[in-house]
Amino acid sequence: MAFELHIRDEDQAYLDGLPLSGRAKAKLEDFIDYAIRKVPSGFRNNPENRPSPDKLVFVLQFFLVDAWGDDRWHTIDFTVDDSQAADGKLAVVFVDHAEGEWVR
Repeated sequence: MAFELHIRDEDQAYLDGLPLSGRAKAKLEDFIDYAIRKVPSGFRNNPENRPSPDKLVFVLQFFLVDAWGDDRWHTIDFTVDDSQAADGKLAVVFVDHAEGEWVR
């Protein structure tokens, strides 16, 4: 089942402004579609994917080396509110990006 996913305008602008190549941004969009919109309930409900058991959020991390652009590693952490999952809705409530040198 695919969820309806809400990403706030400021978070979308943050994602759009990340220092990623076009190909890496396409991979990020694939991640949002397949890993967030279509997240399995087993992953969502696993306590290891929640910052604390009493929170109505879970966390997913996207990692890639932008071999098509800056050849650096990038992690993008998504915190997702699933309090309306029963109604088929998820909302990204926080996005964070980190990057560094890829050592071969």
